[in-house]
Amino acid sequence: MLSTKNFQPRQYQEAIFNTAKQYNTLAVLETGLGKTSLALMLSLHYLSEDLTKKVIILAPSRPLIAQHHRYFQHHSTLDEADLALITGKIPPAQRKKLFSQSLIILSTPQCINNDLKNSLLSLENISLIVFDEAHHAIQNYSYVNIARCY
Repeated sequence: MLSTKNFQPRQYQEAIFNTAKQYNTLAVLETGLGKTSLALMLSLHYLSEDLTKKVIILAPSRPLIAQHHRYFQHHSTLDEADLALITGKIPPAQRKKLFSQSLIILSTPQCINNDLKNSLLSLENISLIVFDEAHHAIQNYSYVNIARCY
């Protein structure tokens, strides 16, 4: 069973979660108030509904996406193999393999965008995409194309 661990959601996180599992949602919270926790809760919710679908978590830098990866490892019952940390340092062929084998893909948006453009991956079996730091979703930034493709 997929669940959180070492974590107890706050009341406002539960309220946001209950909205976000039903609707596209933009959560605007100060740093440290639990947006990553919400992403984890939503990811586990969507996976528990359909394990044939995957989740993508995007963050605009390698250090930030690595931080999310560590958080998901520490605060969920997911196996290590269920989580894939994908950055530009990983060759495209290996990214494709990780994408096919993992339930949650934590990646920089540039990798996902490039792999979409090069037909290395499809978003057909994706149930949730989290765009961390969504204010970056302007002009030609990768978030914009990923959202269009989704």
